[in-house]
Amino acid sequence: MHYAVDGGTLPVLRITMNPGEWVDCETGSMSWMDDGIQLHTGTNAVSKMVGRPMDDKYVQRYVATAPGEIVFAAKAPGTIKAITIHQSQGLIVQRGSFLACVGRINNEIFIQKRLATGFFGSEGFIMRRFLGEGIIFIEMDGSSFEYDIPNGGTKVVEPGFLAAMSDTCKMDIRNVDGVPNVLYGGETLFDTVITGPGKIMLQSMPVGVSAAKMYQFVPHGGA
Repeated sequence: MHYAVDGGTLPVLRITMNPGEWVDCETGSMSWMDDGIQLHTGTNAVSKMVGRPMDDKYVQRYVATAPGEIVFAAKAPGTIKAITIHQSQGLIVQRGSFLACVGRINNEIFIQKRLATGFFGSEGFIMRRFLGEGIIFIEMDGSSFEYDIPNGGTKVVEPGFLAAMSDTCKMDIRNVDGVPNVLYGGETLFDTVITGPGKIMLQSMPVGVSAAKMYQFVPHGGA
């Protein structure tokens, strides 16, 4: 198996596979592929070659029955990062940042319930934790920045800018003090506080934040 990231600021992930190899990806994220690669359905012949995808609702598995290439395009201008995980350290990824993975990897829902639960809905701040051995590919909107946080060190991040973090990090949600911050500062009502040890990966232009900014300039009926 071999992978490459091409396309500059409009990146695509290209993975070439040999027969019997597979890739798991976010449902619906496949862009194009060769005829020798098939979608794992759990009932077709190719499914007997491999096990179940790590999460049937969230993930699709594509299996090579002949040498071929499969390609995944990023949803927005930015970067695609390849991150290797091991049994001793997993990765927590923001919903929407996961693109694909190769190897023996499982995932589970990671929910952070804190004071700001109401802002994220009744389920809290939902991310996904990836565990096992392999490579995870994440897409990051805009430019990407990485920080190694020492044990006990912290980084305060606006919601949406955190793409992923080591599962050794701890995440908390704290309210922004002071009504003027909310009314005049253009800030959200809460911040994400990450405590080390571990690595965090930040993105400079989250799609949700950019869309909200652009919406301000879209004409609305009756305005």
